[in-house]
Amino acid sequence: MKPSPASKESRMSRRAWLPHCARTIMMSAMAVFGGIQYYKSRRLANDPNCIKLNTCQDCIEFGGCNLNKATSFRASKAHSKPAKS
Repeated sequence: MKPSPASKESRMSRRAWLPHCARTIMMSAMAVFGGIQYYKSRRLANDPNCIKLNTCQDCIEFGGCNLNKATSFRASKAHSKPAKS
């Protein structure tokens, strides 16, 4: 029994199959990683504790942070600035 030409054309060669599998695995891994990061950001959105280990002064998100720690740090920083002469 001979295979039909259509089925022979639709089969993927081994050289094409391996990169296809690698691409599929990588895309799946990136999708899972993105989903985990989205879930973490949603879970920590209203967390009252700061998730940064460094101080407010070194934090990248200090400008838009509304946590109590950041507002008190801003207030203390504003009071401790020397007056310009």
